[in-house]
Amino acid sequence: RNGSLICGELLGLKKKEPVSTVPEERTAQYYSKRPCAKMVEEAARIWCEYLEKHPK
Repeated sequence: RNGSLICGELLGLKKKEPVSTVPEERTAQYYSKRPCAKMVEEAARIWCEYLEKHPK
């Protein structure tokens, strides 16, 4: 549903050269760019739907 199973692709990240090893400051803006909780919730929904369709 989201087009990928790869976190970086889901977040719209592309490989950049060079990659910084300094973490970004954890601000509200940082977390707004990281919808990880929503993606986990969607994955759980997909799994529940699968289990309902394939009970055994």
